[in-house]
Amino acid sequence: MIIELKSDHVERFLNLCAKQNIEIWNLKKNHGHNVCYMMKDGLKRSETLQKKTNTDIKVIRKAGLPFFLCQYCKRKLLLCGMFLCLFLLFGLSQFVWEIDVSGNVSYTKEDIIKYVDEEFIPLGTLKMKVDCADLEEQLRLHYDEIAWVSCSLHGCRLSINIKETLDKNTKNNASKPCDLVASKNGVITSIVTQNGTPLVQKGDKVKKGDTLITGNIYIYSDSNEVLETHKEIAEGTIWAKTRAAYECSFLRSYYKKEYKNKKSYTYAAYLCGKRVPLMPEIKQEEGMDQITEKIPLKIGKTFFLPFYLERTITRRFETVKMEYGKQEAYKEAQNRIEKKIREFEEKGIKVLSDNIEISVNDIKCEAKGYFILEEPIGKIRSIRDLTKEQEEKLKPTEEVAW
Repeated sequence: MIIELKSDHVERFLNLCAKQNIEIWNLKKNHGHNVCYMMKDGLKRSETLQKKTNTDIKVIRKAGLPFFLCQYCKRKLLLCGMFLCLFLLFGLSQFVWEIDVSGNVSYTKEDIIKYVDEEFIPLGTLKMKVDCADLEEQLRLHYDEIAWVSCSLHGCRLSINIKETLDKNTKNNASKPCDLVASKNGVITSIVTQNGTPLVQKGDKVKKGDTLITGNIYIYSDSNEVLETHKEIAEGTIWAKTRAAYECSFLRSYYKKEYKNKKSYTYAAYLCGKRVPLMPEIKQEEGMDQITEKIPLKIGKTFFLPFYLERTITRRFETVKMEYGKQEAYKEAQNRIEKKIREFEEKGIKVLSDNIEISVNDIKCEAKGYFILEEPIGKIRSIRDLTKEQEEKLKPTEEVAW
């Protein structure tokens, strides 16, 4: 509480309070009076000190939880509503209300969220029923381009982090023994094994799905017989020279959109997956673009609620017919090739060379060919037993004495 001290011996009163361990803080002058903060029990304990030092204390404002509870203790419905609200918030915090995907390039965020929502974890699933390790395995099996995936729960959000290639900066998150296999065809240019048994070496040609590093570790006797087999989590970095086809074509005549300055907004709400329009909607027609975005309601950074606000932005435009000249079309094709190269480089893939031919006729422009790349091709897969041919390659050979 905030109090005002009136006394000719304020210093003596403060010293006696300090001796009795009565807390007083934020002491300051306000219009010639001493104003400070004091606890409720401290005010009671200081009554004898007030008489002893002839100090008059006036309570300016009562604040804090005890006074709040005393003030509203008779308003039973309000207290019941508060406790019910806290109970509902606690109950809602036990479910998954948001799925977030990051690191995706080949697959769209919406496609992955739809797959997870329909097949494994619908919104509103109890967090205790979510098996992140199993979800990681299923995502790797369903999406061929995914080499590594990490799933984790943060509050009411399920976070899915994806990588399409394994490199030295990728920490293997497998929870059980696994192999590293080729995610595409190529020629091995470098292999560094941190754990497991390598089955290929530099210069080897590999096909998609071939085991590169196995989690099987064999222990042989002096007579080259297998004594023990250990299963481990294979880890390593494998780079290979690969080939990526490229094809692009576009018409020389095209239409350019010229947008009008005016924008229209409409809103809708989502309650536990059900959509409720909040205002009349604008039906999309020709000459109109619509962008829809969802705004989640949350408390803090990770406590998402099962309520969403959907905003639709509508912009009208007019189409103007344009046409590329032959040189402009050729330059546009080159720009698209350079953009593709930048996309490779952003993913950490080296572009060694390209063999792409550009042709321009009266109607369209075509670019067709391939890139020669060097990239990581490791992909996690559940461990499998080796074939006899693979075991023979690993079997130690006896030394020949001359």
